[in-house]
Amino acid sequence: MSTYIPKPYYVAFIDEAGDPGLKTVRPVDAKGATEWLCLSAVLTSARHEASLAEWVQSALAKGGARNRSELHYRDLADHQKRIVVSELAQVPIRGFVLASNKKNMRGYRNERAEQVRSAVEDIDHSRTKTKSPGSCDRKVWRKQPWCRYR
Repeated sequence: MSTYIPKPYYVAFIDEAGDPGLKTVRPVDAKGATEWLCLSAVLTSARHEASLAEWVQSALAKGGARNRSELHYRDLADHQKRIVVSELAQVPIRGFVLASNKKNMRGYRNERAEQVRSAVEDIDHSRTKTKSPGSCDRKVWRKQPWCRYR
C-alpha cells in the first residue's frame, strides 16, 4: 500500500462571520443571533500561497491602511475598501461567499439534521469544556490531523 500524498493544487482559506443561532434573530428580536451568517473562502493556486501575505500587505499599504497585520474589511474606511478591493482583484485569487439572511428562518428547526452529530460537535465535546455546538475554539481545529496549519 502506497503512502504517497500528492501536493495540493489549490489552497483555500475559509472563515465565517455571524453565528448559527435561529431561535431569536436581530433586528426582529431585541436580543438574539446576528441577522446574517456568512461563509467565505479565498482560493489560490498552491504555488502562490507564500505570496498571499505580501499581496494583502501591499493592498493595505496602497489603501493607506498601514500598521495592520490582517485585512478586516469592516475596519477600513469606504475609500480604503475600494482601493484594497481593486488591488486584490489584480492578483490570482478567487473569492466565494455564501450569505444567509436568517430573519426568514427565525425559530426554524431541522429535526432530522439534529439527529446527526457533526465534526464540530465531536471536536467541541472531546477537546473543550463547552458542550454547545458551534463554539469550537480555533486553536482546537489547528490540532486536528487534517488541518494543514497545525
